[in-house]
Amino acid sequence: MTIFHVLSCVKRLVFTPYHRWLKSSLKSCGTDVFFGGWLRISDPGKVELGDRVSIGNNAFISSEGGLSVGDNTRIAPNVVIYTYNHNCVGDLLPHDEKLLLKPVRIGRNVWIGSNVKLVPGVTVGDGAVVGMGTVVTGDVPPLAVVGNQRMRVINHRDEKHYNELDNAHRYMWTDSNPGGKWKHVNQE
Repeated sequence: MTIFHVLSCVKRLVFTPYHRWLKSSLKSCGTDVFFGGWLRISDPGKVELGDRVSIGNNAFISSEGGLSVGDNTRIAPNVVIYTYNHNCVGDLLPHDEKLLLKPVRIGRNVWIGSNVKLVPGVTVGDGAVVGMGTVVTGDVPPLAVVGNQRMRVINHRDEKHYNELDNAHRYMWTDSNPGGKWKHVNQE
């Protein structure tokens, strides 16, 4: 028996019970769903997976805002999906304790390449392909093939508001707000 066979057996022993538990914890899980190794889903009860969905190793899904994935969709390794954001225009720096919930929707027959990042609130249309390393910041139309351009500035914080908070020492983790308490705010 080769080392490959030994590692394969160990992987099955470790991941099979974990994957079984994870599938049973989802809001809904279709047939023939495949997880390719370790993955983390922060709130499985808010995730809906269609039939024949596969999610690659080392995926991180922050699902507090809700995630739906259509049939026959392939999600490659190292994909990161966020369904909430922090409130950076609140009363603390760098952000306050509110979580702004925005669901992510991924259609049917979608292929998401490795190391892709999906930001809160995006929709990826049926049949779309998202190229490796892409940061998806807006909706992807059905059948579109997308990839990233070079980095660009997308917005600026309000300088006056920022300076007022900074000068008043209003920070997320302080003696008056130890550990930073989170408040969920639905922004659907």
